[in-house]
Amino acid sequence: MSSRVSAPLPRALRWAGFVLWTGVIIYSMDIMKPTESTCIVGIKTWAATHGIEESLPSDLYHICSFLVWGILLTSVAAHGELANLSRRRIVLCAVITLAFAAVAELLQALNPGRTPCCLHGALNAVGGLLGLFCTAAPRAVRLVLRR
Repeated sequence: MSSRVSAPLPRALRWAGFVLWTGVIIYSMDIMKPTESTCIVGIKTWAATHGIEESLPSDLYHICSFLVWGILLTSVAAHGELANLSRRRIVLCAVITLAFAAVAELLQALNPGRTPCCLHGALNAVGGLLGLFCTAAPRAVRLVLRR
């Protein structure tokens, strides 16, 4: 068994993944109307017939989609190597995450079929910060312990 660590993804590929996932979030949360998607309607119907609160699938989507976004943002900020994450970059990632979480929700005001929701903005932020934490936690712990 090899103990070799794989090389980080190329910069262009990290950025492409980040930008593509940002587009998926903007499209799914701001442009598309929930009633236009048979998938969303089907999930809500399934949840209702199984006694699950109707909003739970949507809430989980907000958290999970931003969790992935937070991981991708951290990868871009770290240039593919966690050793490149400084305290300043971790804080910057957190600020960018909070800003994008709010903007993604506020953009819904521009779509007549959508309504911004403070809870969803908070869920976006929690998901993004969880992604950042999951990715940067080992490095952040080392930075704190080194003080």
